Amino acid sequence: MGAVPKKQPSDARKNRRYSSHVRKQIKAQLTNLVVCSNCGSRTLPHRVCTVCGQYKGATIVAPKTRVKRVSSN
Repeated sequence: MGAVPKKQPSDARKNRRYSSHVRKQIKAQLTNLVVCSNCGSRTLPHRVCTVCGQYKGATIVAPKTRVKRVSSN
C-alpha cells in the first residue's frame, strides 16, 4: 500500500497549482499568433481567420457582419 496524505489539500493550494497550467496555455496561445495574409489581423496558426473567414487564400467561412440597429425615433 502506498503513502496516503494525512490531510486534504486546501482549495487555495489546489487552485494555485492548476492556475499555473492555465497561465502557461494562455501564454502559449498569445505568443503563437500569426498575421492573416488577407486582412492582417492576428489569428491562431493553421486555423480559419475569425475576421475575414479565409484560410490559405481561400474563403472557407463567410465573414460575420455586424447588424446596425435602427432607432425607431
